[in-house]
Amino acid sequence: MDQNVTKTLKAHYKKCLLTDIGSQPNADITSLLKQFNIKDANDNINTDFPDEEIIKEITEPVDDMIQEASEARFTVNCDEAVSAANTLLQWCEERGFDYEQIVMLKDIQDQALTDSFRKKKQKTIPDFFKV
Repeated sequence: MDQNVTKTLKAHYKKCLLTDIGSQPNADITSLLKQFNIKDANDNINTDFPDEEIIKEITEPVDDMIQEASEARFTVNCDEAVSAANTLLQWCEERGFDYEQIVMLKDIQDQALTDSFRKKKQKTIPDFFKV
């Protein structure tokens, strides 16, 4: 969020600086930059950069992130859950976790396996002979 404000402020500052340099086409750029001081920089930042624009720059990315997060919701299928539970169980056993924690993970693994088996349909003999 802060990076977006900084990026916008820098872009605004550069735009104002280039506008000032471009408004004096016959002048030497080096001499113009040497004459440019902190007061001029402050004036460039403060001109035409109202608080509403800053608030808009801050809130738009947050709103976009919230919308993307709500759209990115997905469901994990049972096979993925079983695989993740197996991996986590192996990792916990290698690290010497408590017995109660491992039993809890095995219960989760069993639940995922049970759900996985419920969703699979048993094939009948005619299914194997379809051409």
